[in-house]
Amino acid sequence: SLTTGQMSPTTKKGTVTPSTPAGSVEEAFNPLANAIINHATFVARGFAGNIPHLSNLMVSAIKHRGFSFIDILQPCVTYNKTMPYDWFRNRLYQLEQTEHDPADKTAALQKALEIDRLPIGIFYQINKPTYHEQVLPPIPTSLAETDISRLNLPY
Repeated sequence: SLTTGQMSPTTKKGTVTPSTPAGSVEEAFNPLANAIINHATFVARGFAGNIPHLSNLMVSAIKHRGFSFIDILQPCVTYNKTMPYDWFRNRLYQLEQTEHDPADKTAALQKALEIDRLPIGIFYQINKPTYHEQVLPPIPTSLAETDISRLNLPY
């Protein structure tokens, strides 16, 4: 939920909030599954109650060449009394402590769809050429020597 207890796209169906007094009618949006399906090359989830782990994920995401996405679980202690920090701590487990292979897209998607236990860590990570590496030629040492004719390709 958002500030003041509003529902958000990730709010579980049926959740009562000030903006949905009869309960949310939409299925919850899964940002991890969406990122994996839509070709992000680094997909992770962290927990605001585990700052060292979350910080390491952020550093890894920043260093990753490509589209990085991190879903951060952050309890709302003001409006969501049913899911405090302990609720998350009792359900979380670190993918790094399992046999999970972050290069396996199918396994990453399966982990993203888990609902009883909540994995945190790197779900999916692959290396492939970035957009700029595929579209733009490498810039020579001198910008004055750069052939810009290729930058105006018809689309």
